[in-house]
Formats: sequence, C-alpha cells, structure tokens
Amino acid sequence: MKYYLMHQYFGVWSLVMMPSLGVTPPANFFVISILFSLVTGLFLAVFYEFVKSLLAGSCCQKVCRFSCLLMAMFLVFFLLPT
Repeated sequence: MKYYLMHQYFGVWSLVMMPSLGVTPPANFFVISILFSLVTGLFLAVFYEFVKSLLAGSCCQKVCRFSCLLMAMFLVFFLLPT
C-alpha cells in the first residue's frame, strides 16, 4: 500500500479515494465501493430476471447466454461509439 502514499501518483486517484496528499483511503471510500458493487449486482440480478424467459436452454446455458448478451451490450454501448 506504499503506492497510495507516493506523491507522484496523487493525480491518478479520485478525490473520493484520496482526498488529500499522502494519506491512505478513508473508510467512506470502502463504504461507497461496497454500496456501488451491491447496487450493480442487484441491477444485474433484476435485469437477468427480466431477460431469463427470453433465453433458451438449461440454467447454465441461460447464464452463459446472458453473459454473452452483457458482453455484446458492453461492446455496442461503450466501445463502438468511440
């Protein structure tokens, strides 16, 4: 964790993670990270529940097809416009 304290990397970190120079990330950064992960997971679970009936096959095949659908959506919405 020494690289968190290196002054030359201060510009890399967000203000939430590194509010001032030379200090370790505060506790609220970890709380925000966990909340963001939980909300993202909840969103993906709800999205899967809506899409599950449209996917054919067994449970494992549905999960694999859902993963491919998410990767395709990522490509279309985030990589292709640039």
